[in-house]
Amino acid sequence: MSAAHPPAQDGQPIDTQPGPRPSGTGPQRMPANVRAARVLALLLAASGLTLLWLVGTGGSGARGMGAVTPTVLLNVVLGVLALRYVSGRDGLRLGSILLNALQVPVSFLSLAGNPYGALTLIGNLVLIVLLARVSAKRWFMRAR
Repeated sequence: MSAAHPPAQDGQPIDTQPGPRPSGTGPQRMPANVRAARVLALLLAASGLTLLWLVGTGGSGARGMGAVTPTVLLNVVLGVLALRYVSGRDGLRLGSILLNALQVPVSFLSLAGNPYGALTLIGNLVLIVLLARVSAKRWFMRAR
């Protein structure tokens, strides 16, 4: 015979039954747009470092390194910030958007002599859009 719950009393909510209840503070899943932004930022950083290595070992000299380095360095910083998207606050999101906005003109200026500039220009515009979405803001402002 199972134990029946007592009927609700006047003024008492019906759902006050003893026992475990699911809490809303369990592990939350990172939204798809934040995961996509994280992967894209890491890919831009890795491809930039690879390009920097290729230019450095290919004998392009100081001019080649000077053309590639500004776009690569900003993307490496964004890649490092992307590693913190799991536990970061809203300042991390805003800082990433700001760095992406700074990267857009740098990438645009490097389009002429650097094919990596087109990749970073498009990639950073996409990152701005992904991180500016409401679901990304909710993720970074969630309760921890």
